Amino acid sequence: MTEDDGADPKRVDITGISNGGFMSVRLAMELAEKITAVAPVAAQVSDASKNKTPQLPISIMVVMWCLNFCPRMMQSHAN
Repeated sequence: MTEDDGADPKRVDITGISNGGFMSVRLAMELAEKITAVAPVAAQVSDASKNKTPQLPISIMVVMWCLNFCPRMMQSHAN
């Protein structure tokens, strides 16, 4: 993408949903010299970053939602 589409190789941000979010955190931890920010969606960030320290600082925005889980949970607690 950097060669074909002109993306700035010093500003690579990644994201993913669920397992893709897990993988995006893992990639950011392992490729901190190439990835500047990560935004996992509905992913187990703690598992992906367990026992890992990036070589450089990485910006992270974690997005969680509970579209399927929360309504069921709220119904079970309403009784």
